[in-house]
Formats: sequence, structure tokens, C-alpha cells
Amino acid sequence: MATLHCQHCGVSIDSDARRPQCRQCGALFPFECAVCERKLRGPFAVFDDERFLTLDEDNPKPLCADHFLRKCPDCDQWFQADENAGFFRCLACAEKSRRVSVPESVPDWDDGGTFEFEPTPERERHASPLMAGARYDFNTLVLAGAGCAFVALVSWFLLAR
Repeated sequence: MATLHCQHCGVSIDSDARRPQCRQCGALFPFECAVCERKLRGPFAVFDDERFLTLDEDNPKPLCADHFLRKCPDCDQWFQADENAGFFRCLACAEKSRRVSVPESVPDWDDGGTFEFEPTPERERHASPLMAGARYDFNTLVLAGAGCAFVALVSWFLLAR
């Protein structure tokens, strides 16, 4: 938690407070982003790896969701989230990790052979006179017949009204 100041009257407000307006002057959204001056309201979260306040311990300023600070896990430096948007590393560490090429080595267990996949077993077909040369199994035909009967019954019911 940090102590912030209203931009209009300068009264102290805790960063954890969930108040959209200043208690003394009544100004709505009494904070502005330190980077883009967007109107903000608390609370402003401070986590181990992300913070929505500047690093100034004496007079911290709030930051919006576009400009909050992230801590790089590699170099432990704080950077603005829009510097390397969508990533959790600073731009320098991200570029450094991109330059490190992954060695293209063959695993020890690879014997150089190709994988052969077993064909999927086909469903068992029952021989019947109705299905002499058909490609459909008996269950498919029963379901199709039941569907047609259902549609016919619903149609008859709607027309009989």
C-alpha cells in the first residue's frame, strides 16, 4: 500500500482505497496515469512481479493498465508493460533469448525410422438383404428412419391444428 495524493486538492488517499472520488473535494477519478494522464480510480495493485504505481517511494504516481510496471524474471529490472507488450520479459532479455538458437540435435532414442500408424479399425457391419451393397451400417439406417418419422409426426401435428 502507498499513499497517493488527489490531483485537485492534494489530500492523501491510500492506494488500496476503492473510492472513485476524493473525500475532501469530491472530484471524480482523482488520479491520473503518470505516463498518459488518463483518469484513474483505485485500488492500485502492487504484486511481486507487477505494480500499478511508479517506483518512487516518497511520492508514487498511479499507472494505467497500458503503462503498468512488470518485473523481468531474468534481470530483475522493472519495465513498462507497453515496452514489450504481451511478454513477461523486458525487451533486452526477450531479444537476448531470441538470439540464442536452439541446437537442432537428434534425440538419443531416434533410430531414424519412420513412424507407421495403425489404420483405424472399421465398425463391424452386419449383413442384411437391405444393406447388400450399401456403405452404411444398420444403426445409421435405423437412426435415419427414426429421424424421418419424427419429422413426419411433427409436421402432421402442426398441420392438424
